[in-house]
Amino acid sequence: METDIGALRARLRAVLDAVMEHALAAREHTLLAQVPLLLGQYFERLRRAQPGAHDANDDAPASNAWLDGFRNDMQSVLLAELEVRFQPVEGLLAALRAR
Repeated sequence: METDIGALRARLRAVLDAVMEHALAAREHTLLAQVPLLLGQYFERLRRAQPGAHDANDDAPASNAWLDGFRNDMQSVLLAELEVRFQPVEGLLAALRAR
């Protein structure tokens, strides 16, 4: 009986994972597809906010501190995306460990 129940639980986990993947995949894809666009808009907003951003003839070197900040923000966003994409794998691993 224990073997049969274990097999049933494994199949149930697989079916539940497939249902959740199907239900969330379209929404996740739509949201994550927006990330590059939003990062591009954020980059442009930061770039335009810099003094002298509109004056291409200015010989004074512009500060790139904003660019370092953008890189840090972009890295955080990409790591968050990676974490979201790995959640199903982590869930399956947690289920296997619970066996």
